[in-house]
This record gives sequence, structure tokens and C-alpha cells, in this order.
Amino acid sequence: MEVIEILLKGCEKVEGHVKE
Repeated sequence: MEVIEILLKGCEKVEGHVKE
């Protein structure tokens, strides 16, 4: 897995929590 993919997934999780 690439670091970029990990960062993107992490950002998506954070944004999801904030939106909810």
C-alpha cells in the first residue's frame, strides 16, 4: 500500500466524521 493511499483514506475518515 502506498503512503498516499493511506493518507487519502485517513482524510476520508476524518471528513466523514466531521460531516456527520
